[in-house]
Amino acid sequence: MTSSGSSRRVRRLFSAVVGGMAALLLLGSAPAAVAQDKPSAAAAPVQGKVEVDVRVVRADHSKSVDAELKPLMKQLTFTRFTGFKLLATYPAHLAVGGDATFSLVGDRKLKVDLLERDAKRAKIRIRLFNGSKDKVLDTTVSIPRDKSFVIGGPKLKDGALVLPVTVSY
Repeated sequence: MTSSGSSRRVRRLFSAVVGGMAALLLLGSAPAAVAQDKPSAAAAPVQGKVEVDVRVVRADHSKSVDAELKPLMKQLTFTRFTGFKLLATYPAHLAVGGDATFSLVGDRKLKVDLLERDAKRAKIRIRLFNGSKDKVLDTTVSIPRDKSFVIGGPKLKDGALVLPVTVSY
């Protein structure tokens, strides 16, 4: 047998082995792909739900930052303020299609709807109301898993409200 015939046979054998391994890898990864759609109990506080935390923060020029807000400083630095005081935290566990409404300072309300989620991010509709029906903000954002989206809120005397919305699962 010639060397080219032998090398063809080696290539065919190699292709068959690689093809078989690829099929095994695909079959072996199928359950993992299904498992990724359902977060583990350790990854999600409630199976199939997303924890949405809305923080109400007073931003001003005091240069004082509450300890609970230090992990969010990177996101809060987009404002022109140097001081941040946590006024309230509102947690909600939402399934896809679920919503929650939170009362803010004054007659303001914030409504969040969980539109969809995957392994990497949650798509949230956020609406801010001033009074019972006066809509100030209506936006849809994709927030990466375990990250925050910060809303620069209404002005206050010597400052403003800032609303970090964090998704965890």
